[in-house]
Amino acid sequence: MNYKNILKILIGILIIILILYNLNLKVLVEVISSIDLRWILIAGILFFTAHLCIIYRLKYILNKFHKMPYNKIFWLHFFGYIIGQFTPGKVGYLSIAYMFKKEKIPYSFSTSILIFGQFMSLIVQVILASFGVIYLVIIKSIHIGGIIFVVLAVGWIFVLSVGIILFFKFGASRLKFIKRFPYGKKMFKFLNSMDRDFSKVKSLIPTVFIITLFTWLMSGLGWSAIGTSLGMDIPPLSYILLNPLIASLTFIPISPSGIGFAEAGSVLIFSLLGVQPERGFIVMILDRSIGLLISLLGLRIIFSKK
Repeated sequence: MNYKNILKILIGILIIILILYNLNLKVLVEVISSIDLRWILIAGILFFTAHLCIIYRLKYILNKFHKMPYNKIFWLHFFGYIIGQFTPGKVGYLSIAYMFKKEKIPYSFSTSILIFGQFMSLIVQVILASFGVIYLVIIKSIHIGGIIFVVLAVGWIFVLSVGIILFFKFGASRLKFIKRFPYGKKMFKFLNSMDRDFSKVKSLIPTVFIITLFTWLMSGLGWSAIGTSLGMDIPPLSYILLNPLIASLTFIPISPSGIGFAEAGSVLIFSLLGVQPERGFIVMILDRSIGLLISLLGLRIIFSKK
C-alpha cells in the first residue's frame, strides 16, 4: 500500500470523525439500540438478490460469446466485489477480468464486458438519481441550495456517463492523442480492442438495462427495509430514488468507496426529509456493513489461490 492510498483512507476516516463530532452521540447510541434486526435480515436478503441480478447480467452477456458455469461467475463476482470495497471508485471490481483469463477469455474482452455492465448500471443510477433530485426539489419542496453537494455528485457521474456514451458512439479512433503519452501506444491498442468488443454487445442493451433497473429496485427496497428497522416513516419510493443518489457518492475516488462522503450525503439528504441526522448516518453504516458481510463470500476465491 503506497502513501497515496494511505492518505485516501485517512481522508475518509477524518470525514467520519467530523460527522461523529457533529452528531449527538447519545441519540446515536439510542438509534443503534433500537434497530429491529428482523428488518436488517430482510434488507440483507434484498441486497443479496441485487447481487444475484448482477451475476445473472454478467452470465447473460458472457453466454453470448463464452460458456461459463453460473457457480464460477457467482464466486468471481464476490471476489471482485470484496476488492472493490477497498478501492477508490470501486475499480477493484474489474480485477476479475484477470480471473477470466483462466477460462481462455481475452483480457480485453472480459474487461469490455465488465465495463459494459458497469456502464449500464451507471446509466440507470444517473436516471434514478436525477429523479431523486427532482423528488427532493419539487415534490418535497426542498430548496436547491440544500442539495447542491449531491447535485454536483450526480453531475460528475453524468459527465462520466457522457464520456462512455461518446466512446460507444465514436470509439477509440478519436483517442489517438493518447499515443503521445507514456505507454500511450499500448493503452490505445487496448482501447481499440475494447472498442471492437463493445460493438458486439450493443444489441444486448435493452435486456441488460431491464436487469440493471431491477437490480437497483432491489437495492432501493433494501434501503427501505433498513429505514423501517430504524423506525423511519418514509415511503419505499423515496428510498428507491434516494439510494442511487447517495450511492453515487461511493464512487468518489478521493477515498476508498467514497468513505465519509457517502455518510455525509446520507446525513444531509435524510435531514432534508426531516429525519434525525443520526438515523441518516446509520442508514449508510448499515448499508456498508451488510455489503461488507455479503462481500466475504469473495474470500473463497482469495483463500483458494493460496
